[in-house]
Amino acid sequence: MTDSRERYGAISRLLHWATALLVTLQLTSVYMSRWQPGNWLSQYVQPWHMTIGVTVLALVVVRLLWLCRQMRHRPPHQSKAALLGHVFLYVLLLMVPLSGLLQGYGVQLFGHLVTKGLDTPLAGAAHALHGLFAYVLTALVVGHVFMVLFHHLIRRDGTLKRMVGKANT
Repeated sequence: MTDSRERYGAISRLLHWATALLVTLQLTSVYMSRWQPGNWLSQYVQPWHMTIGVTVLALVVVRLLWLCRQMRHRPPHQSKAALLGHVFLYVLLLMVPLSGLLQGYGVQLFGHLVTKGLDTPLAGAAHALHGLFAYVLTALVVGHVFMVLFHHLIRRDGTLKRMVGKANT
C-alpha cells in the first residue's frame, strides 16, 4: 500500500492514475468541443465538468497529503528538472480547478447544487486564467508523458515500472 525506494505503493498509484484519467477526460472533452462542436465525448462529459474538476482538486489535495507522508519512502527523482516538472504539475493541478471555482458559478456536484456562486471581483480574472492554466497544464502533461516514454523506451531505467507497481529490474 505504501511507497518504497523501488516503487510507488498502491495508494500513490491509485491517486496518480485516477487524477491522470480525470484530467485527460476533462482536457480532451474541452478541446474536442472547440475542434468539433457537438461531438459525443464533449456532450457526455461537459455536463460533468465541474464535478470532475472538484474531484480532481480533492484528489490532488489528498495526493499532496499522501506525498508528505511518504516523502522519505518514495523512489528518488531522476533529476532536479523532474522534481521541478512535478512541482509545476501539482501547482497547475491545483490552480486549474481553483480558478474554475473562483469564476462565480454555483458549485454543482453530480447534478446537485452544493453552494451558490460567490460574487467576487476575481471572477473575470479567474475566468481568463482558467483557460490559460488549462493550456499550460496540457503542455506539462504532454511533457510528462513524453519524458515517461523517453525514460521507458530510450533510457530503460524503470521509471514507468515504478508507477505501475513493479520494482525496477
